[in-house]
Amino acid sequence: MIGKRLKSVRTYHGDRQADLADKLNVSLSTVKSWERDNSSPSYELLAKLCRLYQTSADYLIGISDKDPFMQSQEQEKLTARDRKTLQLFEDFLLYKHEREKK
Repeated sequence: MIGKRLKSVRTYHGDRQADLADKLNVSLSTVKSWERDNSSPSYELLAKLCRLYQTSADYLIGISDKDPFMQSQEQEKLTARDRKTLQLFEDFLLYKHEREKK
C-alpha cells in the first residue's frame, strides 16, 4: 500500500526517486524498494516523509484514504461562499446528531 501512495505524493510534489533519496539520505534502491512494496521505511523515515510531503502516516500506510495535503489543496479551490455553505451544513449535521442522541 505504501508504495503506490508514496509514489503518488512524491510525483505530485515534483520529486524524482533520486530527489527523495537525497532528501532522506538513503539510497535510490531503497526508495525504489519502498515504491515496489518490497520493503517499508522505518518509523523515523516515515515521519520524515510525512513532514516532507505534508501528509499523514495513516494515509501512506493505508489506514486512511484521505491525504491531508490534497484535502487542503482542494479546500483552497472553494470560494468563501462554498466554505460558508459547508460550515452551515456541518453545523446542521452536528445539531441533528445531538437531537437524535436525546
